[in-house]
Amino acid sequence: MTNSIKIILAIAGGLVLLCLIGAGIQTWRLTSAQSRIATIKVQLADAQEDAARWQATAKARAVSSEAQADLAAACIKREEQAHADAADLAIILGAAKTEPITPDQARKGVDDATRTRIADMLNRPL
Repeated sequence: MTNSIKIILAIAGGLVLLCLIGAGIQTWRLTSAQSRIATIKVQLADAQEDAARWQATAKARAVSSEAQADLAAACIKREEQAHADAADLAIILGAAKTEPITPDQARKGVDDATRTRIADMLNRPL
């Protein structure tokens, strides 16, 4: 073999060696990228589970807050009714006549008009 063929073979061998080294590096990079992708997929699944849990929590809180708002509105309505009832009672008691009474009347209690108004107020539907 001549020197020129040996040089060509040496250059070709060097190029093959460089190609093999390049392929090895690319294989290593591919493996590393695939590993990172797998890690990211696991993190994504965890994040999606967290998001689903937070959405369920938010929905439960929204339902709870709506129920609390309904209860508060009902409470305010009852409070307004209690104030109206107190005002009605004050009017009824303010209109009661005070007169000297006999022992027989003391047994009976208040006058008939006041008794009727109080009975009507107490017997009204809730």
